[in-house]
Amino acid sequence: MQAVLVVPNREARRYFKLERVNRLAWSARYLSAFFSLGVLIMPGRGQLDGFLFRCFRDYVGVWIETTAPRRVCRALGVPVGEPGIVKIDKKRYPEGVDATAAVS
Repeated sequence: MQAVLVVPNREARRYFKLERVNRLAWSARYLSAFFSLGVLIMPGRGQLDGFLFRCFRDYVGVWIETTAPRRVCRALGVPVGEPGIVKIDKKRYPEGVDATAAVS
């Protein structure tokens, strides 16, 4: 599964110290993963949950691009079809390539 958090707002990127495209990792090793089917981790930042995602989406304009939207929704604890979670082709961010370099 590939998942990235896209932050289009320059001021928000500077304030939160994020890149334009930030890889998200999936893990089942967090305590809160017991209640869902895994969790999404922002490397160096910790867990991304549904509340934080919705705040980022509604106030900053972020979205998640992923090859597995159902899995992302379950990990966030939001309904399948949640606005701001976009299905992408597997080849959009190839493994081994920095996601930030893939976006111009």
